Amino acid sequence: KECAERGPDPECDKKCANRGWCNKDKICQCQEGYLGPYCKAALCYPQCMNNGNCTAPGVCSCPEGYQGRHCEGGICAEKCQNGGKCIQKDSCECPKGYYGLRCEFSKCSIACLNGGRCRGVNKCRCPPGFLGNHCEIGRHIAPGSSCAKACGHGRCATDNTCVCDPGWFGRYCYQRHPHKRKHHDSHTTESSSEVDLEDGRIRHRV
Repeated sequence: KECAERGPDPECDKKCANRGWCNKDKICQCQEGYLGPYCKAALCYPQCMNNGNCTAPGVCSCPEGYQGRHCEGGICAEKCQNGGKCIQKDSCECPKGYYGLRCEFSKCSIACLNGGRCRGVNKCRCPPGFLGNHCEIGRHIAPGSSCAKACGHGRCATDNTCVCDPGWFGRYCYQRHPHKRKHHDSHTTESSSEVDLEDGRIRHRV
Protein backbone atom coordinates (compact mmCIF):
# COMPACT_ATOMS: atom_id res chain seq x y z
CA LYS A 1 0.00 0.00 0.00
CA GLU A 2 2.82 2.37 0.89
CA CYS A 3 4.48 1.73 -2.47
CA ALA A 4 1.21 2.38 -4.27
CA GLU A 5 0.86 5.75 -2.57
CA ARG A 6 4.40 6.84 -3.37
CA GLY A 7 4.92 9.28 -6.18
CA PRO A 8 7.31 8.72 -9.04
CA ASP A 9 9.66 11.51 -7.90
CA PRO A 10 12.48 10.24 -5.64
CA GLU A 11 13.72 13.80 -5.21
CA CYS A 12 10.46 14.70 -3.52
CA ASP A 13 10.93 11.85 -1.07
CA LYS A 14 14.25 13.31 -0.02
CA LYS A 15 12.53 16.46 1.21
CA CYS A 16 10.41 14.46 3.67
CA ALA A 17 12.30 14.03 6.94
CA ASN A 18 12.09 11.23 9.50
CA ARG A 19 11.33 8.53 6.94
CA GLY A 20 8.41 10.38 5.45
CA TRP A 21 7.57 9.96 1.73
CA CYS A 22 5.75 11.81 -1.03
CA ASN A 23 2.32 10.81 -2.24
CA LYS A 24 1.15 11.16 -5.83
CA ASP A 25 0.38 14.83 -5.18
CA LYS A 26 3.96 15.39 -4.02
CA ILE A 27 2.86 16.02 -0.43
CA CYS A 28 4.86 14.47 2.39
CA GLN A 29 3.19 11.64 4.24
CA CYS A 30 4.68 11.48 7.76
CA GLN A 31 5.46 8.52 9.94
CA GLU A 32 3.45 8.24 13.15
CA GLY A 33 4.71 10.76 15.72
CA TYR A 34 5.78 13.42 13.20
CA LEU A 35 3.97 16.23 11.44
CA GLY A 36 4.52 19.37 9.39
CA PRO A 37 4.97 20.02 5.64
CA TYR A 38 8.23 18.04 5.64
CA CYS A 39 7.63 15.82 8.70
CA LYS A 40 10.27 17.66 10.70
CA ALA A 41 8.16 18.39 13.80
CA ALA A 42 7.79 15.72 16.46
CA LEU A 43 4.46 15.23 18.18
CA CYS A 44 4.16 15.17 21.98
CA TYR A 45 0.81 14.60 23.65
CA PRO A 46 0.12 16.07 26.09
CA GLN A 47 2.19 18.99 24.87
CA CYS A 48 5.43 19.90 26.60
CA MET A 49 4.78 22.39 29.37
CA ASN A 50 6.72 25.40 30.64
CA ASN A 51 8.31 26.15 27.24
CA GLY A 52 9.69 22.65 26.84
CA ASN A 53 10.53 21.43 23.32
CA CYS A 54 9.27 18.21 21.75
CA THR A 55 12.46 16.69 20.31
CA ALA A 56 11.09 13.24 19.42
CA PRO A 57 7.67 11.60 19.54
CA GLY A 58 6.60 11.71 23.17
CA VAL A 59 9.96 13.12 24.34
CA CYS A 60 10.21 16.61 25.85
CA SER A 61 13.41 18.59 26.34
CA CYS A 62 12.82 20.71 29.43
CA PRO A 63 14.22 24.19 30.10
CA GLU A 64 16.42 24.82 33.10
CA GLY A 65 14.53 24.47 36.35
CA TYR A 66 11.94 21.97 35.12
CA GLN A 67 11.67 18.20 34.91
CA GLY A 68 9.20 15.43 34.21
CA ARG A 69 7.97 13.64 31.11
CA HIS A 70 6.10 16.75 30.01
CA CYS A 71 8.26 19.30 31.90
CA GLU A 72 5.40 19.64 34.36
CA GLY A 73 7.50 19.62 37.53
CA GLY A 74 9.97 22.08 38.93
CA ILE A 75 13.44 21.48 40.34
CA CYS A 76 13.95 22.84 43.83
CA ALA A 77 17.49 22.95 45.19
CA GLU A 78 16.02 22.47 48.68
CA LYS A 79 13.23 19.93 49.07
CA CYS A 80 9.74 21.23 49.80
CA GLN A 81 8.67 20.29 53.32
CA ASN A 82 5.41 19.16 54.91
CA GLY A 83 3.97 17.74 51.71
CA GLY A 84 4.75 20.79 49.57
CA LYS A 85 5.13 20.35 45.80
CA CYS A 86 7.86 21.88 43.66
CA ILE A 87 5.97 23.59 40.82
CA GLN A 88 8.78 25.56 39.22
CA LYS A 89 12.43 26.34 39.84
CA ASP A 90 12.93 26.81 43.59
CA SER A 91 9.23 27.48 44.15
CA CYS A 92 7.05 25.30 46.37
CA GLU A 93 3.27 25.03 46.40
CA CYS A 94 2.33 24.50 50.03
CA PRO A 95 -0.59 22.44 51.33
CA LYS A 96 -3.25 24.09 53.44
CA GLY A 97 -1.90 25.02 56.86
CA TYR A 98 1.72 25.60 55.80
CA TYR A 99 3.64 28.49 54.27
CA GLY A 100 7.17 29.71 53.52
CA LEU A 101 9.60 29.29 50.63
CA ARG A 102 9.93 25.59 51.46
CA CYS A 103 6.58 25.20 53.28
CA GLU A 104 8.65 25.01 56.44
CA PHE A 105 6.33 27.13 58.59
CA SER A 106 3.12 25.84 60.12
CA LYS A 107 0.05 27.88 60.93
CA CYS A 108 -0.28 25.73 64.05
CA SER A 109 1.62 27.44 66.87
CA ILE A 110 1.78 24.08 68.66
CA ALA A 111 2.92 21.19 66.51
CA CYS A 112 0.40 18.50 65.62
CA LEU A 113 1.26 15.22 67.34
CA ASN A 114 1.00 11.55 66.43
CA GLY A 115 1.19 12.10 62.69
CA GLY A 116 -1.42 14.86 62.56
CA ARG A 117 -1.21 17.54 59.87
CA CYS A 118 -1.86 21.24 60.28
CA ARG A 119 -4.93 22.18 58.21
CA GLY A 120 -5.32 25.82 59.22
CA VAL A 121 -4.59 28.26 62.01
CA ASN A 122 -4.14 26.01 65.05
CA LYS A 123 -6.28 23.29 63.48
CA CYS A 124 -4.89 19.78 63.20
CA ARG A 125 -6.28 16.95 61.12
CA CYS A 126 -5.67 13.85 63.18
CA PRO A 127 -5.01 10.35 61.84
CA PRO A 128 -7.42 7.54 62.74
CA GLY A 129 -7.26 6.72 66.43
CA PHE A 130 -6.36 10.20 67.68
CA LEU A 131 -8.23 13.36 68.62
CA GLY A 132 -7.73 16.65 70.44
CA ASN A 133 -6.62 20.11 69.37
CA HIS A 134 -3.17 18.74 68.60
CA CYS A 135 -3.99 15.03 68.13
CA GLU A 136 -2.61 14.40 71.60
CA ILE A 137 -5.38 12.08 72.76
CA GLY A 138 -5.67 8.46 71.71
CA ARG A 139 -9.18 7.21 70.96
CA HIS A 140 -8.21 3.59 71.48
CA ILE A 141 -5.73 2.42 74.09
CA ALA A 142 -4.24 -1.05 74.07
CA PRO A 143 -6.04 -3.54 76.36
CA GLY A 144 -4.60 -3.57 79.87
CA SER A 145 -3.52 0.07 79.83
CA SER A 146 -3.73 1.38 83.39
CA CYS A 147 -5.49 4.61 82.47
CA ALA A 148 -7.84 3.26 79.80
CA LYS A 149 -10.24 2.24 82.59
CA ALA A 150 -9.36 5.00 85.03
CA CYS A 151 -10.02 8.47 83.56
CA GLY A 152 -13.38 9.58 84.91
CA HIS A 153 -13.88 13.13 83.65
CA GLY A 154 -11.19 13.11 80.98
CA ARG A 155 -9.53 11.07 78.29
CA CYS A 156 -6.56 8.77 78.22
CA ALA A 157 -3.60 9.88 76.11
CA THR A 158 -1.27 7.49 74.36
CA ASP A 159 1.45 7.96 76.98
CA ASN A 160 -0.87 6.57 79.70
CA THR A 161 -1.74 9.96 81.14
CA CYS A 162 -5.21 11.20 82.01
CA VAL A 163 -6.08 14.48 80.31
CA CYS A 164 -8.78 15.93 82.54
CA ASP A 165 -11.73 17.94 81.27
CA PRO A 166 -11.85 21.60 82.35
CA GLY A 167 -12.90 21.83 85.99
CA TRP A 168 -11.58 18.39 86.96
CA PHE A 169 -8.24 17.17 88.27
CA GLY A 170 -6.59 14.34 90.12
CA ARG A 171 -4.84 11.19 89.09
CA TYR A 172 -7.97 9.83 87.40
CA CYS A 173 -9.89 13.12 86.91
CA TYR A 174 -12.46 12.43 89.64
CA GLN A 175 -11.82 15.57 91.72
CA ARG A 176 -13.65 18.77 90.90
CA HIS A 177 -11.62 21.98 90.89
CA PRO A 178 -12.68 24.94 93.01
CA HIS A 179 -13.71 27.94 90.92
CA LYS A 180 -10.55 29.82 91.81
CA ARG A 181 -7.55 27.58 91.44
CA LYS A 182 -3.88 28.31 91.26
CA HIS A 183 -1.30 26.57 89.20
CA HIS A 184 0.06 24.60 92.16
CA ASP A 185 -3.41 23.15 92.83
CA SER A 186 -2.99 20.86 89.87
CA HIS A 187 -0.14 18.93 91.44
CA THR A 188 -0.84 15.92 93.58
CA THR A 189 1.45 13.84 95.73
CA GLU A 190 0.54 10.60 94.01
CA SER A 191 1.22 11.59 90.43
CA SER A 192 2.86 14.25 88.33
CA SER A 193 0.68 16.80 86.52
CA GLU A 194 0.95 19.27 83.68
CA VAL A 195 -1.45 22.11 82.89
CA ASP A 196 -2.41 22.68 79.27
CA LEU A 197 -2.58 26.46 79.25
CA GLU A 198 -4.38 26.55 75.92
CA ASP A 199 -7.58 24.65 76.70
CA GLY A 200 -7.43 24.49 80.49
CA ARG A 201 -7.09 20.74 80.64
CA ILE A 202 -4.78 19.04 83.09
CA ARG A 203 -2.65 16.04 82.26
CA HIS A 204 -1.94 13.54 85.05
CA ARG A 205 0.63 10.82 84.60
CA VAL A 206 -0.58 7.56 86.09
